[in-house]
Amino acid sequence: MKYSTVDTAPWVTAFTPMVDQVIETQALPVPLVVRAYLVAFLAAWAQRSDFVPEPSFAERWMTLRTAEETKEFADQCLFCVSLFPNMGERRGIPAGYYSDLGSMAYAQVYRSSGNPLFQLLSRGFDPCAHVLHYTVSLNKTSKWMTPFVG
Repeated sequence: MKYSTVDTAPWVTAFTPMVDQVIETQALPVPLVVRAYLVAFLAAWAQRSDFVPEPSFAERWMTLRTAEETKEFADQCLFCVSLFPNMGERRGIPAGYYSDLGSMAYAQVYRSSGNPLFQLLSRGFDPCAHVLHYTVSLNKTSKWMTPFVG
């Protein structure tokens, strides 16, 4: 992981109303714990530079050993599905491939940790990706979105 040491509180403050707006306008039944995770997710990923796993997604999936590695992988899948929804098209990779990997990874983290948040993320992977995608898309001009849109 390559996280910045920058304080995430201002990012969380900025992203909270953006995420809430998307959830409310889309009338999505997103539990509060998942909302909080998505806000923290954006705050953390806004400060990262390693978006795509090395080696490939498939190779990475086959080498996951710990719950922490698996969560990190699931988060990478969620990030890529959310911000680059057509990522695999040129290579003939079906649109749901990365969603399936991410959902399975969150399910594995749930089985390992027993934390129900990861079961919610697994079962609601696509709605979570939808929220993140539209949060970034609808707020592209915000200075907080610069890491995602350039």
